[in-house]
Amino acid sequence: MALLGFWLAHALTVKRERRKEAGEICEQIEELAEKALESALAGWGAAIGAERTSATYRAKWDAQKLGLAVTRLHNKTSDAFHTGINLIEAAATFRTALFDDPTEDFFDSSRASIGGKEAALHGAMSTFIARANQLRDIVLR
Repeated sequence: MALLGFWLAHALTVKRERRKEAGEICEQIEELAEKALESALAGWGAAIGAERTSATYRAKWDAQKLGLAVTRLHNKTSDAFHTGINLIEAAATFRTALFDDPTEDFFDSSRASIGGKEAALHGAMSTFIARANQLRDIVLR
């Protein structure tokens, strides 16, 4: 009977720690999402030259950090919480809006500035943040 009590206490502690860790990752994701959107807009709007090169690689770096955090959260929550919310898909939509433009190459130093990308980036990020907030609410219940 005592072993059952110890096992139950351990199981509840592990569950609490998993929720706490997932909540911390959710907070990191919010910060990373804001930073990724800022750097994406800066990358598309930067003037031709060294500033543009730096801004585009900063945007790529920030998008990668966001993707890694989302994957880490997915690995922590998919088995434990069965939420049905797919942040990886939302992060991929943002990356697609950032990099996949059939008319302009994001890393081309001679391309035109932002054009119509601002609305697509804001739309993809707002969808991502809404899903992240839903997931955070489920995890922190």
